[in-house]
Amino acid sequence: MLEVPTIVPALIAFGGLVIAIATYVLNRASRNEQSWRTSEDTVRRVRQKLKGDRSELQVIAQRDQAKHLYDDKVPLLVKPGWIPQRPLPLSRLALHWQVPDDADRAIEMARSRTTRYWPRGRELQDRYHEVIRRLESPDEELFFDGSSYRLLDVAPRQYRSDDDKPVLIFTQGWYFDNLDTSDVLSYETAFLVLRKADRISPLRRRNPLRGRYRLWLGDPFDFKRRCAIPGVNTLTIRRGEPAPTFILHRRSASLAQHQGVTHVTPAGEFQPENLSGLASDGDLNLWRNICREYGEELLDIKQARGQPLGLRRDNVMVDTIAGLNRAEQSGSVEVYYLGIGLDPLSWKPEILTVAIFEPAAFDEIFADIVDKNEEGELVFGDSETRTGIRFTEYNIDHWARIGRMLTAGQACLRLAWYHRDFLRLTGD
Repeated sequence: MLEVPTIVPALIAFGGLVIAIATYVLNRASRNEQSWRTSEDTVRRVRQKLKGDRSELQVIAQRDQAKHLYDDKVPLLVKPGWIPQRPLPLSRLALHWQVPDDADRAIEMARSRTTRYWPRGRELQDRYHEVIRRLESPDEELFFDGSSYRLLDVAPRQYRSDDDKPVLIFTQGWYFDNLDTSDVLSYETAFLVLRKADRISPLRRRNPLRGRYRLWLGDPFDFKRRCAIPGVNTLTIRRGEPAPTFILHRRSASLAQHQGVTHVTPAGEFQPENLSGLASDGDLNLWRNICREYGEELLDIKQARGQPLGLRRDNVMVDTIAGLNRAEQSGSVEVYYLGIGLDPLSWKPEILTVAIFEPAAFDEIFADIVDKNEEGELVFGDSETRTGIRFTEYNIDHWARIGRMLTAGQACLRLAWYHRDFLRLTGD
């Protein structure tokens, strides 16, 4: 009993030593992590992982959010009603415009929660798009802050009608706001995967889909805290025998986003004709957006670069759009809305469509179809004759897989195959 008082101080001293050692170790680990996190080399490696190992990241994202997937072959996050039971004529889709409010505060709050993932530049440039520009020097003609349509809601209750006509609500947005507050989610996940691989802060085993920014956003289907610019993805099919054919697009490795992967064509951001001005309801039209993308991707007509088409007086583009409009009005091309979903990794909204051409209309409009364009190269079944890939289950299984194609492209191919009878598409 008399020895107890002498033991207690020793135990207290030992406990203090343990705490001191633990504090030192944790502080050192924290300094090491901060140094690793803010290294330009780390940023480059994370960006390279996004380019080279996106399939691994998609597997993680899909597995973690499986409850929101449409199914295991249509790898997009959806809510009930986002993908209709069968394809709808594009004219059935209603687009509503909401007058822009002061969204700058929400966007800046979102940006402020991502800057911890990279070093600041000399001029304190710490937005995601500025980091990309500073470290990778992408082509400024392709990488610029174009006016865009920002998605606010899908089929809100006040717009619903008896026939359940799909409704999308838009307002004005900017491309770089989308990169900084939505696409940066991909970077965050790649960062956390790389941190685990490098055994940085081994005591903090954070799920790559539980990054601080993604957790702050919370609900993937809530677009209030971020700028979500939808992609417009069109699977192009040419009717014919013995089977319809389709064309794909392999994106260039030099692009700032989604390098080296395959996608349906045409595809692009939902943007107005005049990229230099504010997006408005005057050009809120998916078909016009698709027509411009046809000119750029299949015929390699240069983009407007922010100038209204009428001012550019590009006769080739004007003629192409006129030909597409005539084909659409005569029924020589049928355009269907397949639905909308979110990419599991970036939570980017993806509008899914399919355009089915009669052979004569396709051959006339795309008589000068190219094999390469500014953003990559077209993928044919026969590159010499520029004949499309046969629309068969085998070919769809071959192309529509993780690692080979973007999720929106997979969804377009799978949904078109699911509905091949309704769309009057025969395949082997």
